[in-house]
Amino acid sequence: MRWSDWKPIYESIVDEFGYDRGRELASMKAGAAASEHSAKVLKGSGAMDELRNRISDGCVVTGGAGTLEMEMLALGKIMFWRDAAVVASDGSCETLDKMGLVPDVIVTDLDGNIEVERRMNRDGALIVVHFHGDNYERASSFISSLEGNAIVTTQAGQTKHTFNFGGFTDGDRAVLLCEEFGARKIMLAGFDYSRTIETGGNSKLKLSKLGFAKRIIEDASRRGVNISYPSRESNESHAGL
Repeated sequence: MRWSDWKPIYESIVDEFGYDRGRELASMKAGAAASEHSAKVLKGSGAMDELRNRISDGCVVTGGAGTLEMEMLALGKIMFWRDAAVVASDGSCETLDKMGLVPDVIVTDLDGNIEVERRMNRDGALIVVHFHGDNYERASSFISSLEGNAIVTTQAGQTKHTFNFGGFTDGDRAVLLCEEFGARKIMLAGFDYSRTIETGGNSKLKLSKLGFAKRIIEDASRRGVNISYPSRESNESHAGL
């Protein structure tokens, strides 16, 4: 998605959630600096080529709902999805790790288990680290600690060494990333917009973010991306469709 298309949506997110515009701009500068000064961060055509190589026509985007493990096991029985690229939101990485799975790509703003994400990156997962107003100090430190390749995305825009493919939460950013690099069929495993399994924190705020994420994903569907969920796919497979 072009920044010119995403910017009005981004502005509405900033207004709705009351984000500090000064910190948002600071995060963009921090992301650019982290990208420019780290040999592990892919930039320009190198980053684009790596994403094209990893993202296929069919992608499984994983979310942090409690149904993720069951749904991933169900997808393993459907031939098409056995060869799909796995693009993980950070909230899903612990479950994937317990299952012995290393995703092709991790999309993270570092709200999940960063030690698991760091290890998955070392083991071959490309990690897309998102800088925003609430995390850019932590994100800068995290980038400097990586052993594998990374790509930096920034929320308030894009710079010479960073990207912005659109999206708000890790899950819908992962969907838009897959769309950007040619995926026409995306399975959402471990997605539940109606509840959060987090304890502590502001669950009402989290649910508001999930509602916004759902709208972004529905917009991608209206643009022609085939988006589905494992329960429906499994039923169709068993029906011989």
